[in-house]
Amino acid sequence: MALIGDGRGGVFCENTLERMATWSEVMQQKIKPGGFDVVLTNPPFGKKIVVKGEPLLSQFDLGYKWKRNKETKSVEKTSTLHDDQPPQILFLERCLQLLKPGGRLGIVLPESIFGNPSYQFIIAWLTQRFQIAVIASMPEALFKTSGKGGTHTKVCILIGTKKQPDKQFDIFMGEARWCGHDSHGNQTYRKDAFGNMRLLDEIPAVAERYVAWRSGSDKFIADHQGFILPSNNIIHGIFIPRYYNPEIKAEIERLSHEYKFITIGELVKQHAISIETGIEIGKMAYGTGSIPFIRTSDISNWEIKADFKHGVSNEIYESFRNKIDVQAGDILVVKDGTYLVGSSAIVTDSDLPMLFQSHLYRIRVLKQDEIDPWLLFVLLNTPLVRLQVKAKQFTQDIIDTLGMRIHEIALPIPRDNTRSTQVSDDCKRIIEMRIKLRGDASKLVASIGSIEQNSA
Repeated sequence: MALIGDGRGGVFCENTLERMATWSEVMQQKIKPGGFDVVLTNPPFGKKIVVKGEPLLSQFDLGYKWKRNKETKSVEKTSTLHDDQPPQILFLERCLQLLKPGGRLGIVLPESIFGNPSYQFIIAWLTQRFQIAVIASMPEALFKTSGKGGTHTKVCILIGTKKQPDKQFDIFMGEARWCGHDSHGNQTYRKDAFGNMRLLDEIPAVAERYVAWRSGSDKFIADHQGFILPSNNIIHGIFIPRYYNPEIKAEIERLSHEYKFITIGELVKQHAISIETGIEIGKMAYGTGSIPFIRTSDISNWEIKADFKHGVSNEIYESFRNKIDVQAGDILVVKDGTYLVGSSAIVTDSDLPMLFQSHLYRIRVLKQDEIDPWLLFVLLNTPLVRLQVKAKQFTQDIIDTLGMRIHEIALPIPRDNTRSTQVSDDCKRIIEMRIKLRGDASKLVASIGSIEQNSA
């Protein structure tokens, strides 16, 4: 820093989460609470570097546990300290402590803070004393190549002002899906429509959209790279940009003349379908028998893999089957994971009996006059529904989860009943054909084994 003109006294080496009174005398003179117009930071993340101890945690509101008041429905601070806290949470509060009233903050934070229900107390605390101006979601690969091994943590950039928020204000949101390299550091070049190699990097585009909006340019176009969300349109305290992706709303409006839309939640309320999650049986049960225990990795290409990974004994199956049963026509949907969330398979007689893990939903049609199971299965695999799944799967520490947000997904049901029937029939025919072919393949392999035995 001295070489590039910082001079003397502008750089300090301290633990800024320690009590300020423990900082060096020079740093205490230079770095004071409420002394900064702007703070820009990319704090360290991770549960392996947690902050512990009453002296450190008690400095921060976010060092204490918070609970929801049943009467007011608001989140309130308790007098009980956490045992520990990830540093990024405390760094957020420290940054606001350092800012002047009206000062501006730009900080990189894990995306989970902006949507994970367990972090709602942070958003409640933040939005009482900070007016959010920008939230931009970055690709998972962005920091994968930084440092030793990097981090797969998906992050958002938060920008705003230390002030009591206005009653209503606009938030610029954007999502960069590409950052110029993949998780291995390889540059992400692709051919465009004209055959030219183009680097896939949407981060500059998000910045350009923001500048265009702030300047009032008529060239501002709302899509996933940049759009404006009024603060009173925030739902459930969720501030993750892709949750509000305007491309989804535009696609639903475009298709509305051919399709009627009903949410999964509405079908549940009408008792037309039910949704349950699976169970966990413990690793010691793996390999005890031949009855499938279906996991997320066993769902592929519309079907349950014939070579499922783990089987259980009949005794274990009988002890768990009453907790969550499975029958032909049920649909299994991946709830938790990284890349498989939203993948689905429809259960057939050939797949039974089975158990399935808690990272899967079991959707069962209860009223076939309301929605046909084969049609429902096709709808769950349509591009529009998969786009919605992507918008509603949030990072929960290590893995992504769809959670209860599956109820919000809108299904595009053809207005033409004949078309719905045709889709349902075609799906059933395709699945039954695949079952037959899979059986034929098994017989073929078994016959070769029989030939060898006969020859012997």
